[in-house]
Amino acid sequence: MRSNVTTTFLALVGWSACAKASVYGSNTNRSQFLEQLALSPAEWSRLSKSLRSIDLGSISGPDPVERVLTACLVADEVFGSQFISQSASDYEELIEVNWSSACWFEPRCIIQPTTTHDVSRAMVIITYFGTKFTIRSGGHNPNPGFAGIGGEGVLIDMSRMTNISLSQDGSVASIGPGNRFGAVDEALNTLGKTVHAGRIDWVGVGGYFLGGGLTYFNSLYGIAADNVVNYEVVLANSSIVNANAQTNSDLWWGLKGSGTNFGVITRYDVKSTDNSSYWFEGLYYAPEQNEALLDAVIQYANAAEGDPNAAISFSLNPQIGFVQFIYAKPVVRPSPYSMFYQIPFQSRAINSTVGSMVDLNNAISAINPDTHKRRMIASSAHRFDRTILKDIYRLYLDFDSKVQNISATTGIVVQPFTSAAVQHATFTGGNPVGFAEGLQNHMAYSIEWDDTENDEVAMSAIIELIDNVEALTKERGLFLTTKIVNDSGFNQNVLSSYPPENLRRLRDIAAQYDPAQVFQTLQNNGFLLSKS
Repeated sequence: MRSNVTTTFLALVGWSACAKASVYGSNTNRSQFLEQLALSPAEWSRLSKSLRSIDLGSISGPDPVERVLTACLVADEVFGSQFISQSASDYEELIEVNWSSACWFEPRCIIQPTTTHDVSRAMVIITYFGTKFTIRSGGHNPNPGFAGIGGEGVLIDMSRMTNISLSQDGSVASIGPGNRFGAVDEALNTLGKTVHAGRIDWVGVGGYFLGGGLTYFNSLYGIAADNVVNYEVVLANSSIVNANAQTNSDLWWGLKGSGTNFGVITRYDVKSTDNSSYWFEGLYYAPEQNEALLDAVIQYANAAEGDPNAAISFSLNPQIGFVQFIYAKPVVRPSPYSMFYQIPFQSRAINSTVGSMVDLNNAISAINPDTHKRRMIASSAHRFDRTILKDIYRLYLDFDSKVQNISATTGIVVQPFTSAAVQHATFTGGNPVGFAEGLQNHMAYSIEWDDTENDEVAMSAIIELIDNVEALTKERGLFLTTKIVNDSGFNQNVLSSYPPENLRRLRDIAAQYDPAQVFQTLQNNGFLLSKS
């Protein structure tokens, strides 16, 4: 196999001397290609000698299979121990990183960059050969193909890019995209700092920030992306740029919640705050209390409008209810949660605690283990209203009953988003998400199951649920268009849910920074502008 692929590679690079290798690459000849790869003198000499022996006359241009085989051969030569082939001992372990086993695809090869320059070289190879690719940070996105790819392409696995540092004045944390938030919280905690971002230890940094990122304290700090002051980005043409309020400010704006449409992020520079003390407690409730809990969460949401320190984690399923109270000050059982205190609870999931962000995230992560099942998610948004919330819950129960024949587990999450959270973006340069004004509920829905043969049943059921929910909220005049990337399913056209003027601006930004549309056509899948 290797001998055949070597011949293909040498032929292809030789062919490129008299014809453009692909419409995506910026290199027009083999010398430029090899120069951008920054090969050692010995590697350069060996490859150049081989190229001179190739008969170019018989070459018309390889097919996609040959392209990816050749790209992987080149990547092997360039990246060495950072290259993982399908025969590598840790290959299977790496493809099973993704949170949903429905996303366990088998890429032709895996590149694990450790530096920004490595990512740049990976893009040189991908664009030169016109090879399909995908990018994975933590693999928490359960949408098939969004952070995975099959044998037709290359997986760029960012998990080795785990640098974490703090600016000299302590105001900005620089975070590599391969980190998970547990490691970020621990590292910053030793320096007395935190960032307001991921709420589960094992969620990856990269996809979370690019999806906007709901946080505990949206009312105080907005969505997580509102706190990114600079992105280091490798563009499709392999150039490395920074995007912030002063430099490439349009790209900076566009990256705050629109997914993987413009480049590969190699560093997030994020506002940090002092790691203060927070109060939190988590309670389990018997399912007979679910109706009372729905009443209470509406009262809470209105109370939170007047207290930006209040946050909540609220989820229900037919077997149990869970509510976590989270307050941004060391005040035990403050008044915004008073409506819950009279509802009998079944047991304590998390004891009443005054602690750090590390304590908070560790506590919630402990009761949400990183298990692997087949999963799908979906989202919808609407104004808070007691009747609509309970009617949605009844639609959810109907959905749950329909999937019991496949032994599925389901759940819903109520996520209050306050007026203060909406307004925060206006103080931090804006973002493309374009939340409506006023208090709103960004509902998240989930389903998990075990067997591949039940994929269609599970997927169809959650799609039908969202269709029914949105039809109902539209009928009542409570529907809100905007969706959250991180909570949405593959069938939901998230970017088209943004204000039309923002979508137009995103298209203009893509045309400027990726004129060859590499991230629209070679990237395997995602919430892409090309699908919006």
